[in-house]
Amino acid sequence: MLDLAAHIVQTKSGHFDPSQFEDRYENALIDLLLRADGRKVEAEAAFRAATSADPMFGEAWYNLSDLLDEQGRSEATIDCLRRALHAAPEYVDAMFNLALLLQRSNRHNEAAGYWRRYLVNDGQTEWAARARRSLKFCEMQVHTSLRHTMK
Repeated sequence: MLDLAAHIVQTKSGHFDPSQFEDRYENALIDLLLRADGRKVEAEAAFRAATSADPMFGEAWYNLSDLLDEQGRSEATIDCLRRALHAAPEYVDAMFNLALLLQRSNRHNEAAGYWRRYLVNDGQTEWAARARRSLKFCEMQVHTSLRHTMK
């Protein structure tokens, strides 16, 4: 067992150069502070730089989506939320907001899928109660739409 541990340490260890280290969480904090200070153009540029540097940085995608939503840029917001979920598939806040935006865009079938996914991951909170109501609404809209299509 010790030989295996030694082998893993030897094969997985590498050289660490502190000058090459970038603290993406510190950068994300700076991005949030820019946004809080009302410097939204700079904040958007900073979030985009963070997601460009690390496309799997789910929190940066989520924060960018929030900023874009404030500006009424729904399709760009939806795209960012999808990317946040690609990077962090269990990110319930991104699931909730994506389902909500899809619902508001009358994409009820797609929204229902995200509401279900949300409820699998968070079925007990007060937000889950809202998600259940929204899921029911979306399912009713899909059913109504199908009935009109069949006439």
